Formats: sequence, C-alpha cells, structure tokens
Amino acid sequence: MNVKKICGIALKVLLVVFAVIVIGIIIFISIIMSFIDDKNPYNNYNDISKYVNENYEELEHIAIEYMNGNEVEKPQYVRSISVHSPDESYVHSNNTIVEFHQGGSGLVSSSTYYGFYYSENDIPASFQNSREELTEYEQNKWSWKGVGDNHGSTIKIRDNWYYFEASF
Repeated sequence: MNVKKICGIALKVLLVVFAVIVIGIIIFISIIMSFIDDKNPYNNYNDISKYVNENYEELEHIAIEYMNGNEVEKPQYVRSISVHSPDESYVHSNNTIVEFHQGGSGLVSSSTYYGFYYSENDIPASFQNSREELTEYEQNKWSWKGVGDNHGSTIKIRDNWYYFEASF
C-alpha cells in the first residue's frame, strides 16, 4: 500500500469517528433538554392558560414593570422575559408585548418554543412581535409563516394575554 491510500483510509476513519461523536453529543443534549422541559408543568396551551388565568394580576404587574424598564423577579418556571416594543426595527405594530418564555424542545435547526405574552393593546402578535402577518384560522386563534419552515401560532387566553408557539 502506498502512503496516499493509507492517508485516505485514515482520513475516512477520522471523519466517521468525528461524525459519531457529533451525533452522540446532539443526542446527549436533546436528552438533557427534554429532561429539563419535563420539570416544567406549564408546557402546553391548557396548562399555560390555566396558569395565566390563575395569576394574571401578578403577571400583569410584572409585564408592566418590564415595559417600564424595571427589573422584577421572574415567576417560577418562566425561563426568560423579553419586551418587544414598536420602536424596534422589526416590529410591525404599535403594540408592545412582553413575552414570558416557558421553554422549548428540539435543537436549533428544528426547535419549538412556547410560552405566553402580555399584549399592551390586546392585539395578537407573531413571535417576538415580528413582521410575520397573522392569519386567523379559528376565533381567537392565529398562525404565522416566516422564511423557510419557520412558523407559529398564538391563541388568546383572556384580555391582553396570549399563548404562543414558534417553530424554527
């Protein structure tokens, strides 16, 4: 055997080993992420809408404080809170929303995020109040479609409060 063939075989073996390691890491991360999400009892529309309805006064206080730029302690099981105001370049409405991110599943190339948001003017919005237009497919239920396979939905929970899912 000559040196070129040996190097070629060695390179192929290294590529296979590298691919197996990467796939193993991805599977490991997926398992950990699903374990983390399982600890959140509020991970679907029914549970989240019940949570919002039972706690909307406290949640509204938190939302208004965040809109005013004040830091407030996150409620349990809320991973993050973000404000999306009309002065941001990608926002298409005159409506500020405060998103409460509950969690998600999947990996970056095919992941779904869910949670709820407070809508200052009680106007439904796409994920992060972006430019994607909403299409009402049922009363108080909207969907949006973005670039590629990006899509999502929002469902009204009560006045000023909405559930969201966003898939990328």
